[in-house]
Amino acid sequence: MAFRLEEAAEGGLWNSVGGVFGPRAGNDLGGPDGLRRWVLAGGPIPEEIITEVLSRCNIVDVVGEYLQLRKVGNGYQALCPFHSDAKPSFYVSESKGFFHCFGCGAGGNVFHFLMRARGMSFPEAVRAVASRVGVGVPEKELSQEEKELRRERNLLLDVNKEAASFFRAQLLGSQGGKARAYLEQRGISSQTQELFALGWAPVGWRGLLEHLKPKGEQFIKKAHALGLLVEAKDGSFYDRFRGRIVFPIQEEDGSVVGFGARALGSEEPKYLNSPESPLFSKGRCLYGLQMARPVIRQRDEAILVEGYMDLLAIYQAGIRNAVATLGTSLTREHLMRLRRYSANLICVFDGDEAGERATMRAVDLCLDMGVWGKVLRLPQDEDPDSYVKKKGKEGFLRALDGAVSLMDFLVTKTQARYSGKGIEGKKKALEELIPRLRRLKDPILRDHYIAFVANALGVSELRVEELLREDGGIGARKTVEPTSSWEKFPTSEKLLVQCLLSDPSLAKGLDQVILKEMQNDQLRELARLIWERVERKGVPADPSELFSCLESSQAGELLAQLISGLEEVGENPQRVCQDCLKDLRRRSLDRQIKDLAGMISRARQSSDSHKLTELEGRRARLVLEKKRLGLPA
Repeated sequence: MAFRLEEAAEGGLWNSVGGVFGPRAGNDLGGPDGLRRWVLAGGPIPEEIITEVLSRCNIVDVVGEYLQLRKVGNGYQALCPFHSDAKPSFYVSESKGFFHCFGCGAGGNVFHFLMRARGMSFPEAVRAVASRVGVGVPEKELSQEEKELRRERNLLLDVNKEAASFFRAQLLGSQGGKARAYLEQRGISSQTQELFALGWAPVGWRGLLEHLKPKGEQFIKKAHALGLLVEAKDGSFYDRFRGRIVFPIQEEDGSVVGFGARALGSEEPKYLNSPESPLFSKGRCLYGLQMARPVIRQRDEAILVEGYMDLLAIYQAGIRNAVATLGTSLTREHLMRLRRYSANLICVFDGDEAGERATMRAVDLCLDMGVWGKVLRLPQDEDPDSYVKKKGKEGFLRALDGAVSLMDFLVTKTQARYSGKGIEGKKKALEELIPRLRRLKDPILRDHYIAFVANALGVSELRVEELLREDGGIGARKTVEPTSSWEKFPTSEKLLVQCLLSDPSLAKGLDQVILKEMQNDQLRELARLIWERVERKGVPADPSELFSCLESSQAGELLAQLISGLEEVGENPQRVCQDCLKDLRRRSLDRQIKDLAGMISRARQSSDSHKLTELEGRRARLVLEKKRLGLPA
């Protein structure tokens, strides 16, 4: 069954301002950093429902609709969507039903992935997956806050939807003749206009306002909050978009979150976007993404242009994996969204100075975000719209085949800028290029561009390599690598929890006193949770079920890391478990013997012979137990 974002967004409570991967502000219902113990605390979704959903769901199918997964061994790899990942560190285990990033530590089961990827609460994620796999989930009564959040978002979406319908009707009506003629002159067919729901904002100041008035005062207030209406000094409202062709901006699920608008005359600015709102951020939204998304994933490549008309012309020519920024510079948020579908990008910018500046900015972003970027530099005075009309689809595709990597473009432009400026010019060129070379993670690419830079600037490859190795050399960027606490965990405690995950039946009859000897709080809590789960409900069918019982994202990340390393336990988890428990028992005995040594010393000082005899007897029994366990006294 196809997975639709509308189904995943049932309830529609994720935070659009924070972006697709943004956290849910103020949500105490189970965000990634504050999971309630829905299962053990008797949450609104019964545990047996959660278990059934997990057993039916293939995590690879869900994650694969957001990321480009590549089969590696027994699992799948991808670039992590939750941090700037230069090479694949995101791992998905189909058999164990969990994901884990070895870069940023994000991890969990399919519910936690949707919580991070879509900003859902835990119950929303469960319901989304349940809908996908055909498991019914009992409805719960929403809290007052949840109801208000849902009403608020739905009302904002309804206002935008109504505005889009109004603009569309105006384009098709008697007042839209001039706009239709302009679109026809620009070669935009009526079918393309309908597909992208193009509209027309009439010339008057109150067209949309009057249309919305019958909907009530709340509609007017929300239209103002969305920037569709502007408040005048006297407190009245008027239309923001007037005498402009309107381009509705849609999310992947087709919901309208904002608008772009183009003037037909000499009005300034020529293009005008919706202001930032609870639904819309121009630094995050990409025009046409809802149409291009499946094709980008299928072809493993995205084409990026800068304008609405560029995108429409390319789409109409039959090139369907293109998106457009909203007349703004490329941002990290744009790349984060695109990278979910492909890590390969071709930038097609105008052939003027502004296009060159946009290309130079894209270099650093792509290097930071682990996206392999190329650039198609169009001839002077050409833009994607004019070029595709002149060359046609095949000509445009041939040009795309000749796109050069952003690094090639950067090196060539940098060399040209400092050409003829002698040694100082070479030095300044290296100051700009060395930091970029450092950010190339792939050793083959780095070797290639070391030679490329050396050849372009007329210096030795050895000198370029030396500069790359220098800590404080030319262009060096001092960075602090994130340190992982994984190695700090006591080995026996890690292995013990992994044994319990590998064979949860080992938790039966486990001595809780021994578990209290575990030094690490997180590992001790995980061991206790497994024990409690087995004692109360029996052995879980899959260790990934435990993700639903955790209180924090840190615990989820640790659990994912432990599961991903279960091979460390080997083929005999029972023996390894016994060894770990013996080590914990040794620690317990050593601690007790040490404590008794202090008590014995004090008893001698106080000449308390009765107490001394009792304490020495206890110590002797502990030493005897150590010997019985085969531990050195």
